[in-house]
Amino acid sequence: MASGQHPSIPHQASLKPREISYRESLVRVTHIGAITGGIFIFCFMVLYWALDYPRILVFISLAALLMDLVGLGLVSYFHIHKPAAHLVTLALYSALLGSALYTGGIDASSLVWLMFVPIAATIMAGTTDGIVWSAISLSSVLGVYLLNRSLAIDLTLLPSQSVDRLIDLSTVALASGIAIAINERTKARAMDRLENAQAMLTHLATVDPLTNVFNRRYFFDRAQIELEMDRLRKSRTSIILLDIDHFKKINDSYGHNVGDQILIGIVAICQENLRETDTLARLGGEEFVILLPNTDLAEARHLAERLRKKLEDTPIKTEAGPLHATVSLGVTSHPTSGAMLPVQKLVQGADQAMYLAKRAGRNRVATWQDQEPQQHRVD
Repeated sequence: MASGQHPSIPHQASLKPREISYRESLVRVTHIGAITGGIFIFCFMVLYWALDYPRILVFISLAALLMDLVGLGLVSYFHIHKPAAHLVTLALYSALLGSALYTGGIDASSLVWLMFVPIAATIMAGTTDGIVWSAISLSSVLGVYLLNRSLAIDLTLLPSQSVDRLIDLSTVALASGIAIAINERTKARAMDRLENAQAMLTHLATVDPLTNVFNRRYFFDRAQIELEMDRLRKSRTSIILLDIDHFKKINDSYGHNVGDQILIGIVAICQENLRETDTLARLGGEEFVILLPNTDLAEARHLAERLRKKLEDTPIKTEAGPLHATVSLGVTSHPTSGAMLPVQKLVQGADQAMYLAKRAGRNRVATWQDQEPQQHRVD
């Protein structure tokens, strides 16, 4: 694991959410629903024809299939979602209600299919439209009941048989299972996109976009937690403030692209030479800070000197060729008295030590402890 990168935050490149909106997901579901509904309607039309059912059932199924195909065309070629969803739902509703009226009315086995209509409408068009189609389906069942029982109007041409009930009940169970599976898959995709978006927002809020290390905000939050833990475990946390020497001159001489490459290169070298428990963050510009948990001032100064030497000796690849860059480092730790300084005070101490190193000639380490600066010179 590279230093300065928390394991709970994925790499930025892996966080890009898939470019698909909620409306586009409904278009996709409606497309699938139109194809599935068309297949079911077509199969029943062929069944009615093959078994020599009354021809009006074949014509009703044919009309419903044509409506379904129109809906499929709208959503496939023109991406017109709402009308297509309602047209597909209407096709299903017409096929089921028409079949029920002529195969037993309120006693028809196919009437149970009407329970599937609001489910299909909800999946393709949303909850509100599903409620509307629920009301339509319920009203239709009540209407068929009143037609048969109160008005004594029976349009039955072929009463339902046991095999019809078996086919209808089995098919509606299968269709319901398919609808639920499609709905759950759609919800899972939506949740994946939401989680990706949340991870991206977290990443953007805590990570510097250029160098891909933590930003100032994350550092101060993390440092405060470490200092609280130090108080409990009676250990020390130290801070290194790192500033690139003559960075403005690099930008002026080679351009900002090369300056960015220098920043990225220095971060890479630091990450290779820090411990997994250390946290590297960019405070801004060419200034970086390193949080060193469970590390006293002497250890921190030793690590800072090792980093300084490594950065001095390692050329950084840029579009202008390999370039050397040096840094000035300020090191501080909280007081040995056990008093807890705020994070801002510790960073301020490291900042003052870093400027001491700058004034002493740059490319060196200086420390700040108990409000007294101490310079660690380069041999």
